[in-house]
Amino acid sequence: MISLTPIHKAIQKRLFEKSRILGRQKTSNINEGKKDGEPLNHAQLSTRSTFLRMTSGQVNPVILMGGALKENGTMYAGYDDVYGARTYTVGGRRGSLESDFYDNFDNYEYDPGEPGKPKTINQNGNRPMPGVRNVDIVFKGGERALREATIQWTCWDWDELDILTPHFLSHGKTVMVEWGWVYNKKSLEQLPNFLTFDEGGNRFLDADAFDNYQEKIFDVNGDFDMMVGIVKNFEYTTRADGGFDCTTILTSVGASILDNPQPNEVVLDPNITYNLSLTDNERVVQEKLIAATAKSGGETDAKDKNPLLDLNTSVTLKLFVKNIDKYLTEKIMTKESVIEDNVAFQPNKYILGVRKLKADLKNYIGKNIIGNKIDTSFLLKRDDVDFWVRWGWFEDNVLSKFLSVTANNAADYNPVVTSFRSIERKIDVDGNPAKKQNGQAIYESVRIKNHKALQTTNITKYILPGKFFAQEPKKFEISGKTVKLDGDSKYIRRLATIVNGKENFSKFSAGTQVEEREEITYEGEDRVIDGVLRNFTLTKEKIQESVEKHGFLRNMLINTKVIKDAFGVNATDDSFSVESVNVVEAIQNMFNILNQELNYWSYNIVVDEVETSRAKIVDEQTVNFDFSRTAQEQRSKLGVNGEVVTDISDDEGVFFFPVWRSDSIVKSQNITATVPDEMQLSIMYGANMDQLKEFSNPGSQFSTKEGVFVGGLYNQQQDLHKSGLDIAFRNPATRKIGVRHGFTTTKENFTGPVKRTVIDDASQPLQANAGDDIEIFLKENSDILEETFKQRLEKLDDQLRISEQQRESIIAEATGTQKFDSSVPPPFASRLSDEEISRLLEFETERRFGNLAVGELTRLFNRVFNDSGEMLPAFKSSVSYLTTQHGINKQAETPLLIPLELSLEIDGIGGIYPGNSFHSTYLPTRYQKSTVFQAFDVNHTLDSSKWTTTITGKMRSTMSNIFDGFATLRQLEAAQFENYLNKAQNNENQIREQAAQSSKDRIQAEKIAAENRRRHGLSRQGRDY
Repeated sequence: MISLTPIHKAIQKRLFEKSRILGRQKTSNINEGKKDGEPLNHAQLSTRSTFLRMTSGQVNPVILMGGALKENGTMYAGYDDVYGARTYTVGGRRGSLESDFYDNFDNYEYDPGEPGKPKTINQNGNRPMPGVRNVDIVFKGGERALREATIQWTCWDWDELDILTPHFLSHGKTVMVEWGWVYNKKSLEQLPNFLTFDEGGNRFLDADAFDNYQEKIFDVNGDFDMMVGIVKNFEYTTRADGGFDCTTILTSVGASILDNPQPNEVVLDPNITYNLSLTDNERVVQEKLIAATAKSGGETDAKDKNPLLDLNTSVTLKLFVKNIDKYLTEKIMTKESVIEDNVAFQPNKYILGVRKLKADLKNYIGKNIIGNKIDTSFLLKRDDVDFWVRWGWFEDNVLSKFLSVTANNAADYNPVVTSFRSIERKIDVDGNPAKKQNGQAIYESVRIKNHKALQTTNITKYILPGKFFAQEPKKFEISGKTVKLDGDSKYIRRLATIVNGKENFSKFSAGTQVEEREEITYEGEDRVIDGVLRNFTLTKEKIQESVEKHGFLRNMLINTKVIKDAFGVNATDDSFSVESVNVVEAIQNMFNILNQELNYWSYNIVVDEVETSRAKIVDEQTVNFDFSRTAQEQRSKLGVNGEVVTDISDDEGVFFFPVWRSDSIVKSQNITATVPDEMQLSIMYGANMDQLKEFSNPGSQFSTKEGVFVGGLYNQQQDLHKSGLDIAFRNPATRKIGVRHGFTTTKENFTGPVKRTVIDDASQPLQANAGDDIEIFLKENSDILEETFKQRLEKLDDQLRISEQQRESIIAEATGTQKFDSSVPPPFASRLSDEEISRLLEFETERRFGNLAVGELTRLFNRVFNDSGEMLPAFKSSVSYLTTQHGINKQAETPLLIPLELSLEIDGIGGIYPGNSFHSTYLPTRYQKSTVFQAFDVNHTLDSSKWTTTITGKMRSTMSNIFDGFATLRQLEAAQFENYLNKAQNNENQIREQAAQSSKDRIQAEKIAAENRRRHGLSRQGRDY
């Protein structure tokens, strides 16, 4: 579930109904429901009762409610039933279902199963039946989302406790717990039933209890909720009357295997698993033993050396990752694969490329066939081969084999108990989980942050299909001369063409959409008058901008070098890393490597909020909320037809819980600020900063944007003492801040000696104008500072691999006549028109003089990637500039998690999950307009008289909801072009100045030479005389 997903419309509709009843909003009889759908009425709300049911996951389960249920599912009633003898069915083996006959008609084999054996207890009739008392369910969202239930129940007899122990007091056993409201007989009958029967009469949990329970909750408008978990812990205490107070703690299966260390080959205990199972009947076991005995003395097939030996579990995930290139080579280098030049791939799976290979890979297949197999060892010996795997393929076909926990269960049960897959249920137009015509659920890849200007920056780390923009060769006729851009290497261009082809690999981008942006233009000189910035022009304009907000994580192509580095293995080394690495650590290492280029994504590993048996990777910046609009605009309401809508769409939006009103369904509300100490300075800054002064990038001086946001909530009402807060040197009034140091001189009288006294500087307070004026020094010694800057650039050149042309550009333009900002990287030629490129290169077609580099911009725009596939630093900086450093899509619209928590205790309801958006009507107007809350914890408490739900969420918002003035992508790209157009003009001016100086030097040299000749001539004339 993407963060800030609206609460399902069926749940919101029930919340509105409860609010309507409590607020007496209808003039007609509030005890009468409408004809369409019969919503709640006051009588039902006043006379309802809670229900609680606990069911074990074994064949012929035990079911406990207020008391134990009979075998036919009915309740015990009357004294004789409650205190009389009770019969349990113990054991049994599940047999065939009726559906097995229809689903597998050709291979159907009837199996009646094995019925359990009855066991009767309490024959003396003096002990009451067992029953549940209350339950607390905690749904912890965020990292490691899990659901935990604590059920309190009572058993009155030791013999009965002995029967119930395997069901509810045994670690690792499956238990289902259900709870909800019962309004009348009809609502009781509509409660979902998750029990099914085989043809032999055995009862057991239906498969829907594990996979499709969410739809059942929505179908009954949240009046029911449930969870299936395993027994984590338990406790039973002897009572004074001889009974037992029992506690069973359930936890969702989760994906704790992720934290299980992946052992090294040297520490793994060798182990053999056998192809035998307790579920096999005697005939099957006998056949396997006979076959093993028959083959033990003769020849066996290579694939079946012994039919009893199933697997050598010494094969580990780290061992496979270490040798993944060998595996991929054997899979890709086949006649069935697609091979184009020096690139080979299998669509939507994996791909390899050989950078320096001059011949076609197809030629090597024909030359290296040994028997029926292709010898691929020649590829593994080369150092210029790269392998990429689609992340979805790696999750499903590698990680799943080592991380999934599976069971050898019945045909209609999903054998997968836990899994690791970064997928999410698709949602249809009605807000329900989407399905195919056969009822199968539809999933899609987890969505992560995307940007229209995002590109593949380093193929040695990853490739984004559809966003790998290699530069093609181009020629331009400029001023009668031909200017040629060579473009990237043929290998890079071929690789880009293949991975960008939608028939080869699924695109990374999840699509484009048009959004309305507010584009702000700021013109004029900064001038502070009476502490206020004046003499400026601020223009705001609404524009339509095409944006790409989301990308599909599973469509990324990850270089296997990154995967091997993350797991701490090296294919060229015979050893593993010393320590055992669990999968969480390994994938987090991979995140860090992927983010080294741009630091763009906020990856995290979580457990799915609904299907808690599945772990997945998410980007915490991906949300389902339009922060370009206020929360009030997206507030849910009931439309004229009784459906949940908003003012701007027919879909559900943010539900505002009514608080301290006649229609309130909230029992209590609490808001808590949990600001850490390290945020205090940025909060103070955000509360008092001058927005106009930093209109292009508010809060850029601080890395904790959440703190700047918290302070900026009430920036309009600044603190009198801290108004216009800024760094001292950036504040014109305090640029000379400091303390006077040195000596003071005094004379006792007019002719007396001078007395010097050391100033006690430690006791002097900092004063706005008492320090040294380093600003004057900076301005008057710019030439010295420029020389120091040159030295620093030369030092950083090797460390940061700044391109030669970029370094020369910065140095050359330090004193340029046109305004050139060296911090702004160059635009991409692919984003410029031919006319714009011609304007940038037109000066480079003229003759060059002096030592200035010839064709500097031509060389800069000649290509984008180096030979190994890493984007040149200048253009990598451009991607970062457009996506992560500046502009509306980074600072302004990055969803921040604000350290303000809102907790609401409401009337019990199901169907609200961590990640849902919500709000409260009883909060400051600024909060209601500019922020929204994301549910993190959803807890339920239920006993015989009440059901209470507690929602705890954290505030989320963006900087653009508080501060104005972030540049749009259009403005940033225009600024890049204008900046480098100025550079081109500066280069031309410098060339002309050098040419002029060379001409002057030549004329002066000619004059000196002529004078020397004249003097030489006079000298010779003198000697002749």
